[in-house]
Amino acid sequence: MRQTATTVHLRYIVSWVAPECGSRHSLDSPEWPRRSANIEKALAHVADVEAGIDAGDDLNGAAELLWACYMVLDTARSPRAHEVLIRAHSVLTERAKLLDEADRTTFLGNVPSHRAIMTAWAALSSKAT
Repeated sequence: MRQTATTVHLRYIVSWVAPECGSRHSLDSPEWPRRSANIEKALAHVADVEAGIDAGDDLNGAAELLWACYMVLDTARSPRAHEVLIRAHSVLTERAKLLDEADRTTFLGNVPSHRAIMTAWAALSSKAT
C-alpha cells in the first residue's frame, strides 16, 4: 500500500496525540490524551497535512485528516481550531450527501472519527447560538 506524504504526517500527529494507541483508530475519540511536548513539531505536521489536502492528496480521508489537525490545533489552543473543525464537517457532510439515507446515517454515526466530528461540530454550533 502506497503511503502518501499526508499519511506520514498523520501518523506523526497520531503518535504525538495518542502515543499509546499508535494507529489511525485512535482518532475515534474527541477526548484524546493531551500532550504539550513538541507542539511546534505537531503544528508543522498539521500545516503539511492541510497542504496535502489542498493539493488533492488523500481526499477520501480528508475529514479524518482534518479531525486529527483539529485535535492538535485545539490542544495548542489555536484560534484556527474551529475553522478546521468547520472544514472537516463540511468535507464530511458533502461526502455524506452522495449516499442514500440509510448509508448516510451509518457513514456519519458509525464511523468513530465521523461521529466525533459531528459531535464536536454540534457542540461548536450550539455555543454559537
